[in-house]
Amino acid sequence: MPDDLPNSLFDAPPASTRKAKNAKRVFEETLVTLNQLAKLVGAKPRALQLWTDGGALKPLEGTDRKGSGAWRLYSQVECELAAILTEAHKAFHLPVGMLTELAGALRRQEGKAGQEEAFERARRGTHAVWLIAAPQGETYGLGFATGAVLALSNAPGQAGLNLRECGAILVVNLTAALGRLKG
Repeated sequence: MPDDLPNSLFDAPPASTRKAKNAKRVFEETLVTLNQLAKLVGAKPRALQLWTDGGALKPLEGTDRKGSGAWRLYSQVECELAAILTEAHKAFHLPVGMLTELAGALRRQEGKAGQEEAFERARRGTHAVWLIAAPQGETYGLGFATGAVLALSNAPGQAGLNLRECGAILVVNLTAALGRLKG
């Protein structure tokens, strides 16, 4: 795998470059094709094609738009992102443009304090971790809450989320989304 390819959205172990034939081990061992990704996250391949064409998902450079018979390959970062976007789309039927904005907001969060811990807890499945997104201008403000009760004080904004000023709120079960990648 090229050194400039990100290994994860928030600190997942890196993928190797060899291609696994067993679909159950694809996520841990390899770059993933679009059809394999669709099976992993429970989405239709055509939906993932549209999300990729819209910019929500980004295949490995050099594997996009190569013509008929060429496979798009996705890294673990994009697998995690696809799982989150699939969970959001199933719950809220978001259009591609909104999924692209949500994906961009998640990419901008990488490296911020607390997010790595939230993603790690969600990957382990030891805690219910919720991704809370609220529209803020042309993008989303993001926050993470852990536990059975959503604490809106962890939501986007300086002092939490002001529900009176917010037209919409998007809540995604991060633990369930990333848990799909294990099985």
